[in-house]
Amino acid sequence: MINKEVIREIYRKYRRRPKNVEELHLQILSDVFGGMDIVRVDDDDVVFLPAEPSEPERKIGIKRINGVIEFDRHVAIVLHASIIFIAKKTGDVTIHIKDMPLTMFDRLCMKFGI
Repeated sequence: MINKEVIREIYRKYRRRPKNVEELHLQILSDVFGGMDIVRVDDDDVVFLPAEPSEPERKIGIKRINGVIEFDRHVAIVLHASIIFIAKKTGDVTIHIKDMPLTMFDRLCMKFGI
């Protein structure tokens, strides 16, 4: 079960990108989705294939990925400020966007209406 505490732990554990590409565990994507037309791993990108031919492909550079995690029902692609969850059976994509705390400058702007 993926809940807020699991998501918080994922962000904590995958805070930085690993030094080697092998540590990203990109082979999980090929193992899980190899027979389905959902995700493809190229040399420099992870490509999300469209459901309909008229839609464009979506790409994420491998340099932006902090890790890939396999769960019971999902595979997670961890980025710096978001996590992309892909359902294993259906290929449905859910994106979690990290809450960024307000900076002191943001608070001052809000207080003075700037």
